[in-house]
Amino acid sequence: MPPGVAAGVNAYVRAVDAAEGAKRHGEAHELLDTALGCLERGVAPPALHGSGGGGGGGGGGKGGGSRVPPVAAQLKCALLWRRGRNFMLRASAMERGPTPAAAGEVKALYGRGLADTRAALEAFEGDADAHKYTGILSAKAARDMKEKIANAYKIREHTQRAIQLRPKDAVLHHILGVWCFEVASLGWIQRQVASALFGAPPTATFDEAVAHLTRSEELAAAPGGSGAMMSTRLKLAQALLAKGDRAAARTWIERSLAVPPGAGEDAEDLATQRDMAAKLGVKR
Repeated sequence: MPPGVAAGVNAYVRAVDAAEGAKRHGEAHELLDTALGCLERGVAPPALHGSGGGGGGGGGGKGGGSRVPPVAAQLKCALLWRRGRNFMLRASAMERGPTPAAAGEVKALYGRGLADTRAALEAFEGDADAHKYTGILSAKAARDMKEKIANAYKIREHTQRAIQLRPKDAVLHHILGVWCFEVASLGWIQRQVASALFGAPPTATFDEAVAHLTRSEELAAAPGGSGAMMSTRLKLAQALLAKGDRAAARTWIERSLAVPPGAGEDAEDLATQRDMAAKLGVKR
């Protein structure tokens, strides 16, 4: 790799994470396209204003932060999964906007994001974030029940691999805990469809959901952790109630109400929280 390319691309990685953290998704996308194009040509990207010439440590933003090793395959992976995340964030913003976009347009963006994260893993398999976003986008890009069931296996596979690579990530355990809860909650019709299409449906238990969600809560609360997530505590309450432990479910609903909702909680989470609080007799 010619001198200066790795340092220049690293500067763009930091700039992308900063832009995403500020929800400047259009700016982040332009930076990613520029950096990928330069990396493919083996040339350093144009200097960024205030970047100090590139190189060096991590940046902010979702899912990023550690320094990207100056190896071409790993740099390509780092850029591609970030562009996949960018497509995901843009699609999510369109879904939540005051005038929601057409479902087909949103799914198309999720699909483009999934294509990028898969390409990232083809470039370099050992990146936890590439696996993380491939799992998330496998769920979001599914267009019908058949795709959702088929992708369920991929979500588990990629999330488990991400946990192998980064075992102390609270968000990854949250994702796997939610996956276990949703699979354990599959209805009879969905299981029959899965059996007809794939021989057997994916399997998980509410106990597994509780274990992963509890681990997520522990890691989030540890020094240097990400902090408590309302959605983790809410899903823990749901899983415990599904197990028949009403008292523990009530405790976790109360704890979920103590956490101010963050950007990750959607209207469905908040509605579920309200319904469960009322059902369990918890005052808001």
